[in-house]
Amino acid sequence: MKNIAVLLLFVSFIFCTFGCVRTDTPSSQELVFDGRPPIEIMVFTGDILSLDIDHINTVIAENLDSIDPVEGDVLGRLNDSEVGELVPCGPVLNSISALLEYTDACYGAYDPTLQILWDVYAFGDGGRYVSDYELADALRWVGYREVELIDDAVLRKGENVRLGYGPVVTGAMVDWAVELVTETGIENFSVTCGHSATVSGDDPDRMLEDVSVQEIKYPLDKATEDAYQQIIGYIRLEPGQYMAALDDDENYFFSRGEQYHQVIDTVMGRPVRNVNAAVVVSDESGLQASVFAYAVMVMGIERGLEFLDETEGVEGFLYSEDGEVHVSGGLGDRFWR
Repeated sequence: MKNIAVLLLFVSFIFCTFGCVRTDTPSSQELVFDGRPPIEIMVFTGDILSLDIDHINTVIAENLDSIDPVEGDVLGRLNDSEVGELVPCGPVLNSISALLEYTDACYGAYDPTLQILWDVYAFGDGGRYVSDYELADALRWVGYREVELIDDAVLRKGENVRLGYGPVVTGAMVDWAVELVTETGIENFSVTCGHSATVSGDDPDRMLEDVSVQEIKYPLDKATEDAYQQIIGYIRLEPGQYMAALDDDENYFFSRGEQYHQVIDTVMGRPVRNVNAAVVVSDESGLQASVFAYAVMVMGIERGLEFLDETEGVEGFLYSEDGEVHVSGGLGDRFWR
């Protein structure tokens, strides 16, 4: 992998509100969570003070606690449960159901049971080298069909099967925020979390026409102030669309001269090497965009583009290790360089 791969694809969100009526109230709020990227909610029409920010923050924090793969009262309990034991999903039932649905839709190219490998590699805890023997042993327990939803509960079929969201959790966070903001009656707003984002609204006065132009850079995040980033292009999001971006520096670390990152090939168990980044736009949800961004990185350029072209309601592009941008047919003139 090229040295540039130690950097990250940066997505900056340019919000233009020409023609909007300004008020004396704040236009945005940031929600902060331990160990997770913050969420920014920006309201374009209506009073952001009408949002119960404390309530939104509490609900999302409780959901994050529920899906913690170690201590969570849903996934933590599941990963520590007896084989076949039903664990109630509580408030994250819909999210877990969607996670498994999207996993099946991408043929397991993303797989939440990769949690055992994310644990073995110790991502987020400094990282560690994993031998071929350890890898083979862990891969035996990767397979999303070893997890089953029954009514409002989930169970695992293998003793070492572990479930987690990994780097796609920001997509779920965006979805939760959108649901909570929409419940208040506010219609025209945006939500960003890490490298996931959406713009929502019926846009009766064309106020959102130029709200969301995404400037895509590689790498996503700058490792240092002096680090180099290359502009790949621009994507325009339409109201109701969700975008997610992933690249080859997700919780990265170096070991024995190689870079390891959290986008793991579900077959080989090693980090993806031939795709540096992927950006997916979804008409359905932030979680779908995030899962599919992970999946197309694993699939590679040719199969990844085929998947985007044949899957209704999604589009995007991949950035290969040779510096080429490969765009799906559905993105059309909403992507430019």
